[in-house]
Amino acid sequence: LFRIPVDEATREELVGWMGEYADLDGVQLGCGALEIAAYTELASPTSTLSRTGRRLAAAVEHATGKETFYYLLRHW
Repeated sequence: LFRIPVDEATREELVGWMGEYADLDGVQLGCGALEIAAYTELASPTSTLSRTGRRLAAAVEHATGKETFYYLLRHW
């Protein structure tokens, strides 16, 4: 992550986004009361998490010149 040639603000946003994604993934895998809400945030292309993730993927692609894809979870 720290070798990606993006500005510091984008790098910090990437770190925060990765933490949020990991947190939601843990909730979804934990099969608790918020499993469906967490899954919806991970699987919906229009969720805040997905929109931010796609924007950050585009920033990484622009900075590196390499194709960068956003993984959209689909289980059900």
